[in-house]
Amino acid sequence: MLYYVLNTLIGIVVAIALANLLLALFARRQGDAAWKVVFAGQRPRRAAGMRGLRWEPEWELVTAQPKQATWRTQAVLRNVGREQGTVMDCFARAYLPQEQCAGVRADVLVMAEDAPRHDNYWEARLVPAKTNVSVRIELTLTLTGEPAPAWESIPEIPVDLFYQVYGRSDYTYEKTRFYCLPAERERALVAKGAMAK
Repeated sequence: MLYYVLNTLIGIVVAIALANLLLALFARRQGDAAWKVVFAGQRPRRAAGMRGLRWEPEWELVTAQPKQATWRTQAVLRNVGREQGTVMDCFARAYLPQEQCAGVRADVLVMAEDAPRHDNYWEARLVPAKTNVSVRIELTLTLTGEPAPAWESIPEIPVDLFYQVYGRSDYTYEKTRFYCLPAERERALVAKGAMAK
């Protein structure tokens, strides 16, 4: 009797293991959503003294006042996988340490290009395989110190774009780092007449 019970239990365990294996093989064959961030019409560049490539997108000056300026760039969040995925959240963080740049505050606003919002809220969206979500990123620098630092004294600003995504697998947070270079900012300020050459 015990022999038949053990054989039955082993048969059940083997059947469950086989079903899990078949399910894993099916999911692997189907694929999953996979994500990549690119900046329209640009390629990552190799920076002097650094290993690897980095994004240095073009920034457009949106507004300029004596103590505040806002720049904008466009990015594309692309689902390069084989399945539909969901972008649950998307936000950015600018790294401008107070020790390096006292008196300057950096704020970043991220929004979908087709549904702009200025409250820093990202509406979740389904992204079919091999399609894109256009993302608008706005960086606002505010000079808060007394005396206010000069625009030229602000170094390059690394910005991380974080996005919470999932497909068939569990959700993950992924990030892409890009930079706002001083030369880009100064060129835009001079062009708008907000800074002397």
